[in-house]
Amino acid sequence: MRNDPDNARKLKDDYREDFTPEIAKTRAEWVKSCQEPLCLVDIGGKISEENKIICAEATHIILLAGDLKDLPEWREFSKSLKLQIIAEIHSDRDGKADKELERCEDDIYRGSIHSLKRGDESVQERPTVKKLAELIIHLVNKEGKI
Repeated sequence: MRNDPDNARKLKDDYREDFTPEIAKTRAEWVKSCQEPLCLVDIGGKISEENKIICAEATHIILLAGDLKDLPEWREFSKSLKLQIIAEIHSDRDGKADKELERCEDDIYRGSIHSLKRGDESVQERPTVKKLAELIIHLVNKEGKI
């Protein structure tokens, strides 16, 4: 995005096209065969059969929701695939500050991040992003692979 914003937008638009079953199977294979200690995949904001195929090969999930009313459906999605929810983050478009992630009784971290905008590099300095990065590093170090 920083080096070529026009191309970045085009690539993102191309990526946002609906996944076909073939694309989903390819992405699922990427997840399954990943040899790195961590594999992050952005599946977008829709529950679909294609996203189920991809996530069936995963072990953990981070939920990011603009509307908190969407979370129960995503929790059920995660449960049906036996995915451990690491965090639930509210993307608060109109918010003025982040609510830093806090560990809840169910061992899920919850918080919010405000005003996410593509290309905004200041996001890496936000409390929620820093806490999520620390949490992921801790989990990778603890489990060897997340």
